[in-house]
Amino acid sequence: MIPTPLTGLKSAIRGEVLFGEPMAHHTSFAVGGPADAFAVPYDADDVLNIYDYSCKMHVPVLVIGGGTNLLVGDLGIRGIVMKVGKGLDEICWEGDSVVVGGGVALSRFVSESVERNLAGLQYCYGIPGTVGGAVAMNAGTSAMYISRCVVEVGYILPSGEKMTLTHEKMGFDYRSSVVLRSGGLIEWVRFQLKPADPQVLKANIEKIRDYRQRTQPWGYPNAGCVFRNPPAAFAGQLIDQAGLKGQRLGGVAISDIHANFLVNMGGATSLDVIQMMMKIVGTIYSLYNIRLLPEVRILGEWSVSLPSWA
Repeated sequence: MIPTPLTGLKSAIRGEVLFGEPMAHHTSFAVGGPADAFAVPYDADDVLNIYDYSCKMHVPVLVIGGGTNLLVGDLGIRGIVMKVGKGLDEICWEGDSVVVGGGVALSRFVSESVERNLAGLQYCYGIPGTVGGAVAMNAGTSAMYISRCVVEVGYILPSGEKMTLTHEKMGFDYRSSVVLRSGGLIEWVRFQLKPADPQVLKANIEKIRDYRQRTQPWGYPNAGCVFRNPPAAFAGQLIDQAGLKGQRLGGVAISDIHANFLVNMGGATSLDVIQMMMKIVGTIYSLYNIRLLPEVRILGEWSVSLPSWA
């Protein structure tokens, strides 16, 4: 049954609206219960119309991009899930400066920058998701974060108000920004890149690609690194040292390649994932007195009580 406040959403936008859509179809973990309403805006006007509708009907909106870095509860998400992509997927090059739509696939943007012999984003090679999502969570590696190349961001607040945030106003932090903390949506991002020697850039990309292929699991649904690295330590190393690598619970397993990756071996559920995370957190705390914190965003409603760190 469609919740009454959402029945008019289809007529409010040009894009697609699905009711009771399983979030397992839209997350890289391939788990998650149904969203009350799942909306794919046709363009930027649709984004504003969705926010306007949500304000009038007093229903929450959750913005997602590629669905990476998300763990959605088995009971799903109440309100509207807005998937950004179509309509916010343009790239406008201006020499070594570029304005990129928040719905552009990060892989596409990185590839085009390399084709233009522009450096700055090579460390994002192989990271899934959209540009908006990557900037919101300050994606990257220990070598470099995407925020280093960000000049300004076009931001749409949950109220529908538009504003431009400078790099300083974005409040970038480890896997975070003001957008991630406050909600809303990244409409566009201006980046400043640097010309680079084509051969050096190509060699750098090949090195990063080879490293990821050697050290990260491929072929199974996952959400990337599950836990944040604690101070002066690496979560994956702690999990490995604790003897947990390769362990399985239901349909989810701790990767035997990188212990900070949980992989869906087939038929995994959100409950499998959260229970495995709880086991890892408890084990690491008991052995090392270190409390691991999740890097994945844990969202939605659950049939079990979540721990305080979730």
